[in-house]
Amino acid sequence: MRTCRISVEHGFKMVTSLFAHLKYVPAQKVFKTPVANQYIVCTALTNIHNCLHPNQVAQHYGMQPMSVEEYCAMYAQ
Repeated sequence: MRTCRISVEHGFKMVTSLFAHLKYVPAQKVFKTPVANQYIVCTALTNIHNCLHPNQVAQHYGMQPMSVEEYCAMYAQ
C-alpha cells in the first residue's frame, strides 16, 4: 500500500504545485466556492500540461505522452 499511496500523493503534488490556489485554505469556503469543480478542472489542465511537457515519471520509464488532441478526444465521447 505504501508505494500506491506515494504515487497518488505525487499526483496531488503535481496538481497543487501548478495551481497553488487549491492549497490556499481561506479561499476555499464551504458552499461559496466550488472546490470540487476547481480541482477537476485543475487536474484536467495538469494532464494537458503533462502531454506538452512530460513529467519525470514518464521520462524515467521512456513513455511518450499522448498528444493534447488524443487526450481531449477521450472526453469528447
